[in-house]
Amino acid sequence: MNELLLVLKEKLKNTFDHPEGHLYKKQASVSIIISQQDSEFKILFIKRVTHPLDPWSGHMAFPGGHLDIGSENSLEAAMREAREEVGLNLCQFGEYLGSLDDFQVHFKGVPQSFIIYPHVFFLNPEAVNQVVPDESEVASYFWINLDHFNQSQNMKPYHYQIGNQVVELPSFEFQEEFIWGITYMIMMDLFQKLEGLKLPQKKGNLHLQANHWIHYPLYPAKK
Repeated sequence: MNELLLVLKEKLKNTFDHPEGHLYKKQASVSIIISQQDSEFKILFIKRVTHPLDPWSGHMAFPGGHLDIGSENSLEAAMREAREEVGLNLCQFGEYLGSLDDFQVHFKGVPQSFIIYPHVFFLNPEAVNQVVPDESEVASYFWINLDHFNQSQNMKPYHYQIGNQVVELPSFEFQEEFIWGITYMIMMDLFQKLEGLKLPQKKGNLHLQANHWIHYPLYPAKK
């Protein structure tokens, strides 16, 4: 497993870190938590609690939230939010693999003064059952097999209303939930960076492929 983690770290080495991210009014971090269960590689998702003031209310997402600007960096924020939202101590049970590209949030197509920092961790398999969701923020959680995103038949259009217009956006469906928007973009970036990686599983190697992902603008923060 140590050899695999080294390979994952190498794959995640070349990412775009915005040099002026600190100038954005809003800054947030998310944790992409990968683990191995029953010899299969899975990733942790949460479904956010429905709240009228939350623009991402009820969405599928990664554990994460806003930085406490001035008192923590983006990695510290990602680990704090994972502890607060799903009860996972990534310092004790996780290994940091690296980050994905920083990117600027667009809401209904409009760029916001809001930057997100995605961080990737490998969770000790012995800790996967230690998830304890904060019921005030997390409605439910899912460990989804990475191979689910390897299968183009799991990609379904998500219908999203912008003003009077309904647009179709690429998404993955899982148990009648849709992974779309920011979370889809983060996963697309992850698969593009891990393209061609072979993950050893009991049923044979899992070859990660990104060629079936529908292009979705990642909105990288402008240099």
